[in-house]
Amino acid sequence: WTVDAVSTQSGVSGDPSPDTVRDTALGSYFWCDEIERLLCVDQGKVDAYVAKAPEADLVLVLANSAKYGGAGYNERSEELGYEGISTASAGNEKSGQVAIHETGHSLGKLADEYFYADYPGYERYLGPEPADSNITGLTADDMADRGAKWYRWLGERSPDGGTVGAYEGGGYYVTGLRRPTEDSLMRSLGKPFNLPGVEAMIAGFYREARIASPVTATGRTLRTGDTAKALVPRLAGADGRQLTIRWYLDGREVEALAGRSHVRVSDLALRLLDLRKHTLSLTAEDRTPSVRDRGIARTMSSTVRWTVRL
Repeated sequence: WTVDAVSTQSGVSGDPSPDTVRDTALGSYFWCDEIERLLCVDQGKVDAYVAKAPEADLVLVLANSAKYGGAGYNERSEELGYEGISTASAGNEKSGQVAIHETGHSLGKLADEYFYADYPGYERYLGPEPADSNITGLTADDMADRGAKWYRWLGERSPDGGTVGAYEGGGYYVTGLRRPTEDSLMRSLGKPFNLPGVEAMIAGFYREARIASPVTATGRTLRTGDTAKALVPRLAGADGRQLTIRWYLDGREVEALAGRSHVRVSDLALRLLDLRKHTLSLTAEDRTPSVRDRGIARTMSSTVRWTVRL
């Protein structure tokens, strides 16, 4: 969905200077928390516009400014159900990368992997272990021993360059917290997500997405002349990998139907030897090697069921 928000005044508060005030539809403003690039919004006003887009999963606010900046809100909306809010300036040349970085916060629930050198109060982190999946107070050996955080990826080559380990600095602190790689998108624009970040983003998408949805209605009994059909997307990756599709009749896999997105009820005639109702189901599963966490992997399948009879 695209929802246009028309403001009383053009521009954004805080642009070009901290004392600039604009009357805008979403209350966008730079210098949030006294950080020039931090582009915050009035969440109540944003929600009023989000409500115009039914069942929104993620919100991206583009502010009418060419000034560099953005922000990521990673709290899920209990009322409207969306994952979070990302903000960026509509007119800045780096805003495409900013929007992806901020979506790392709102969808992937990732922490920033950069740190503030020579900034009072951020010399060393002394708090509890963070909940964020991509920063930790543990060493690589600690993670491996405890099976914690990104231990499954330790020692692997990462798309952002280098090897996954435990690099000092992250979550704004110079020491006391570690990040998975030297320089991913959660630290520097223009870089890819690192391997733990990719996994977290996939988990975020699968919290909202279904990879199989019915084309043929599921609320009626399908008969001999009907076809059970589901919509399963085709992947466009360079490796040619596709989603795994399996069909089941009364819970037993029909291996001959694997890979198909539709089945005619008449094709099942030899298996439907009576006039009783039976359950036909399709399960699509994403077995990407980019996910190693079994808990996440279990969320990456969808099943569609129909009732069929001769």
